[in-house]
Amino acid sequence: MEAVVTALPGSSPASAWTRELAGLLERAPRGEDLASSSDHDLIDLIAALERGKGALGACQAHAEVVFRESQIAAQRHQGVARGELGKGVADQVALARRITPKHASDQLVIHRILVETLPRTTKLLEQGEISEWAAAEVAKNVLVLSDEDRALVDQELEGRLPAMTASASGRATRARAQELDPAAAVKRASRAVAERRVSIRPAPDGMSILHAILPTNLGISWGCGPDRRTA
Repeated sequence: MEAVVTALPGSSPASAWTRELAGLLERAPRGEDLASSSDHDLIDLIAALERGKGALGACQAHAEVVFRESQIAAQRHQGVARGELGKGVADQVALARRITPKHASDQLVIHRILVETLPRTTKLLEQGEISEWAAAEVAKNVLVLSDEDRALVDQELEGRLPAMTASASGRATRARAQELDPAAAVKRASRAVAERRVSIRPAPDGMSILHAILPTNLGISWGCGPDRRTA
């Protein structure tokens, strides 16, 4: 299934680069090519690919934000009611990315925070200095802060993020956010409770995997400790 975009593609820098990228991906070395490469070349390739994933992630974030702005502008021109502006954007992004509309909507929120309020973190991602996961961890943990506080966190963490893991990036951002706005921790906890959920997916041999994200007190009362077994 292909994404349905309201604007026709043209001869733009984006379309030209997309074609170049498609050609580059077609020429990516496969198993046999890699098997004949030296370990030094392989480790260089791994590092280059990791940096490339960051740069591509940043490009995708920018593209989604610009696409949203373009779609909203078109909807305004068409006379769409203010409360309906942006409707359908996440669905089109979801089709393009082959993810659910909910996931696409959540990702678009993160990408907007990055692109619109965290320029230094975004620049690190563009340069491949941090991973897309690390950038998302920073964005998620400044979600409830004001733009001014986000800018401060962005500035303070700029020099530290490249040396940190994604999880450490999230912890450092969360700690600083709590210092700047203690009430934000309460807001974040309330939002987390509202987003509690239970899911189930199939597992081999006729089994199922039950996955639950719950407040700590409920998790404990359910007996979800690592050593707890149910009959």
